[in-house]
Amino acid sequence: MKILFVSPSFYPAFHYGGPIFINRSFCEAMARHEAVQVEVLTTDSNGPGQRIDVSTARQNYTDSYEINYCRRLLLPDIAPGLLLRLF
Repeated sequence: MKILFVSPSFYPAFHYGGPIFINRSFCEAMARHEAVQVEVLTTDSNGPGQRIDVSTARQNYTDSYEINYCRRLLLPDIAPGLLLRLF
């Protein structure tokens, strides 16, 4: 089964607090199942005026699923590239 988890923000966007950790744990739990393939589609938003350093986030990434960060262009967390990648 393939699961696409779409969220306006994802770990390590610490500005948003609790949901960031819950969503990451949820994806980790789903990815543990051998028959499940998880992919995350999100923005690089980390609060107003801040972005995740995607290259650093990818270097520190060790989980068993793919995370695709799209560049936020409009506040609060709007990334046109995310909508294009849905197709």
